[in-house]
Amino acid sequence: MMSDNRITWLLETDVFDDRHSALQSAALALGHAVVHWDDEWWQTGRWPKSIEDPVVFHGSLGNAHRIRSRMGWAPGAFCNTSAFLCSNWYRQVSDRLLNDVHVFSTVRQFTDSPDAYFDELGCSDAIFVRPDSPLKPFSGRVLSREKVSLRSLDHGFYYDDETLPIVLSRPREVDAEWRFVVVGATIVAGSAYDADGRRAGSQIEASSPEWDFARNVAQCLDIDDPVYVLDICESRGTLRMLELNPFSGADLYCCDRRKIVEAVAEIVSGV
Repeated sequence: MMSDNRITWLLETDVFDDRHSALQSAALALGHAVVHWDDEWWQTGRWPKSIEDPVVFHGSLGNAHRIRSRMGWAPGAFCNTSAFLCSNWYRQVSDRLLNDVHVFSTVRQFTDSPDAYFDELGCSDAIFVRPDSPLKPFSGRVLSREKVSLRSLDHGFYYDDETLPIVLSRPREVDAEWRFVVVGATIVAGSAYDADGRRAGSQIEASSPEWDFARNVAQCLDIDDPVYVLDICESRGTLRMLELNPFSGADLYCCDRRKIVEAVAEIVSGV
């Protein structure tokens, strides 16, 4: 089947476990072009002539952010990182968040006065810390009071800015997680996954309670990026909103690639 809305899919094939085989197959089957990304292009400037607009990149989050910021491709990458700052969207779904009780701060403020944050959040022994930014200069983690330090938040390893914005919240148990692809505020595909091992689970059906919950969340969100991924979880028997991430740098797990390619092509034609 040839697509009327032809896209050049720019795929960084060494990032994900399946090396983009499923996404590439779906794109080619629908009549799109596929070009494999090469990091050396940043140094050489020898961009292949086969990259033609419209372009959609999918690969590492760092390259997605860089392409969005520096390249003139349309759309290039669905990676408007400022739109995915927790501080920009948490309030839109505050009643459904897993981390519904939270405080925004910085690495320096937290490490200077950890007890104040433990007390404010009602945390006795441990606290959950994650970056405000979707670029995730460090991974979210649970810290005990005695472990709080710049080093325990990877300062000096992956970033040097002590004023890096962070989110602090009570630790929550997570029993299961699901990722959904949102295109134009509509859920088009979903997959269960295991975050610890980055392992995909099964596809999610549109009739499932998880899909219905994700759909309701997506309808409440106003995100300045037409394509993104939305993660939900189950915690103590209740579905909760977990996080949002830019599409172009997100693992798609077992999400239906054909449905994703069809939906992205349709929305790109109108961008």
